[in-house]
Amino acid sequence: MIDSEAGFRDNYKKMIIVFTSVHGSYQKNPPKTVSQTLKSQGVVVVTVNTGSSSDTGSWLKNIASDNMAFAMADGNTTQELLQAMTDTNCFCPSDNIQVTVPFNNMQNIYGTCVWSPDDPAYSRDDAMGRCKSNNRGYLVNELDQQKRAFNFAYLNSISKKPVNAFYNGLISLNNAWYWDQPNGQQMKALDPNSGAPPARSACVADMKYSDGTTAWTPVSCGNSFRYICEQVACDTDNYCER
Repeated sequence: MIDSEAGFRDNYKKMIIVFTSVHGSYQKNPPKTVSQTLKSQGVVVVTVNTGSSSDTGSWLKNIASDNMAFAMADGNTTQELLQAMTDTNCFCPSDNIQVTVPFNNMQNIYGTCVWSPDDPAYSRDDAMGRCKSNNRGYLVNELDQQKRAFNFAYLNSISKKPVNAFYNGLISLNNAWYWDQPNGQQMKALDPNSGAPPARSACVADMKYSDGTTAWTPVSCGNSFRYICEQVACDTDNYCER
């Protein structure tokens, strides 16, 4: 990777937009195969059906990236393309996953990335240090119940056995609760609407109990749990080196 401080910004998303009203049979380099190759390399493929054929629309949907097939007949193509570019320009490093609500619903994507190392559990301070070793990283925030559900679903999707507890970024300071933030940034005060804070000051883990309920639970900071790191998604203004 070339250093962006030298004036190079090599880490960006590429997009190809295909406009057509017809399709045919292709003996060599069929568009679907070409599209699959491009998408495997991280290129976003957008298609626009400029005609009225539903058959062409179905064919284009098969080569487009998820939710990136549009039609002129809808009458809103310009706005759809602008939104597609905006969505594409908001992305995560390759070793992160982008937050969606609910989990894995690619129609509701947020400008937040998370990652969790596939290694043994750590104490809270070790977990926080590992998140902050990436200058943009911090322990995961949970501003609503949907994010908590996403976090549990994400961890369990990458784990070999069920995960029922993990460290989050809720921090007690001077009898008040805050969310962890990147180095050099002010912590966010806990919004009471986000959930009930723990009953006592301590390190905090998300716990899932046998009845299926979850809670922010005070624990000893030396306890070893899995953890999730978080960072703001990459875009034009928030450039990522990788």
